[in-house]
Amino acid sequence: GVTLDNGTRLPIQKDIQYTITSGFGKRTLNGEKQFHEGIDIAVPIGTQVMAVADGTVVKVYYEDIKNRGTGYGNAVIVKTADNIYYLVGHNSEILVDINQEVKKGMVIALSGSSGHSTGPHIHYEIVKGKKGDKWDDYWSKRIRGTNRINPLTMKW
Repeated sequence: GVTLDNGTRLPIQKDIQYTITSGFGKRTLNGEKQFHEGIDIAVPIGTQVMAVADGTVVKVYYEDIKNRGTGYGNAVIVKTADNIYYLVGHNSEILVDINQEVKKGMVIALSGSSGHSTGPHIHYEIVKGKKGDKWDDYWSKRIRGTNRINPLTMKW
């Protein structure tokens, strides 16, 4: 994946052209103020989405425009040994299964525009978990902003 000068990692290959189209924090989308819990990385549909750190796949979502659910579309959540969770969403295809071990740099999905999406991009979100917690403490219950880390400042 891409490692920026400050040590942060993006879930895409180094040679891929990308644009950060929405940052972390407060934003207005469709006239509505909200807190964006990750960043959006615009890339062409079918771009390889890579694991940013070693871990275990703890959740896979399959959603389309008719079945929005969380809004993340086809998404993957990985938990690291350090209780860091990261989510990559809006994919066109998921290439991993739940409980699968992944290694940094492994292709885990192909980008898309599934779920609640305004165009092809990767939604990339990071949560600092606690020992003994579960992924759904942060996503199913949707505790807005809880333990979220700005992916552009995360030091791996």
